[in-house]
Amino acid sequence: MDDEFILFVKKQIEEMKEHARLGTDKEISFLDLEKALKSYSQVYMTLLSMYNIARISLQKEKEEFNSWFSAKYVAVRSEVNKPELTAQKWASTKEIEHMVIAFNPELYQLKKQSLNEVEGKLDFISGLIDMWKSHQFILSTLSSNIRTEAGME
Repeated sequence: MDDEFILFVKKQIEEMKEHARLGTDKEISFLDLEKALKSYSQVYMTLLSMYNIARISLQKEKEEFNSWFSAKYVAVRSEVNKPELTAQKWASTKEIEHMVIAFNPELYQLKKQSLNEVEGKLDFISGLIDMWKSHQFILSTLSSNIRTEAGME
């Protein structure tokens, strides 16, 4: 996997941990909670930006893979399904797809691995966003509780 991405993710997780640490070592003050609520949006916007970059990267990777695979498919099909053969003797779509992989195993594996890595990045960021959304629910609940206790509502 991309070392830069791993370092970036570690940094983002450390920042999220710092923002999520609210109240773990002392009683939560109203000011601490307000600070956490304000910083929530910054982290969330960063995660959304990361998600969109990863989504665009995945689209590009899929397009490149599909283009490569289509070109190889057409080449194999024209090689094995000669016009002089009867249609009953032609290789099926599935057989041609397997031939593409069999004739290009290393390159297919590299392209497929690259595609899987980009999909993994997108899934990971999506999971972080879901976790961060649940953190917002906790912050909102704490804020409501503090306001109630302070007689602000």
